[in-house]
Amino acid sequence: MKKCSFVLSILFTSLFLVGCGGGEDKLVLYPVTGKVTKGGAPLADIKVNLVPRTSTSAPLLVGRTGPDGTFEITAPGGEKGAPEGDYKIVLTPESTMVEADYSSGKAPKAESTEVIPKTYTTADTTEAGITVSKGGENVANIDIP
Repeated sequence: MKKCSFVLSILFTSLFLVGCGGGEDKLVLYPVTGKVTKGGAPLADIKVNLVPRTSTSAPLLVGRTGPDGTFEITAPGGEKGAPEGDYKIVLTPESTMVEADYSSGKAPKAESTEVIPKTYTTADTTEAGITVSKGGENVANIDIP
């Protein structure tokens, strides 16, 4: 009986220790909002990406402007916000489709409209940025000339 009690106590201790193991560290996110305008007019359907200035292993942080030009950044899983850090802001316009003539059997082509200057469309050249902090306002208002 002593042997059985000893084995059971070892088993329960092992299960307890396994149950107390560390899980995944939850990413702490802070709300990030903003507005994209061009010459003061709101820009709709613009994809807004936050790209870390220093880290290469950050989650995908993205937002999309609404009709009034405002956006809210979300992380993977749909959680709102971004981790603390310094980010470049990359803007990507949505392509619009031109009227297609399907009689030729060819797919419609995307119309190339330069709503956003190329400077804002890559992390290497963008002029926009934000520093996300715990106590900060974390608002990125971008007015494109």
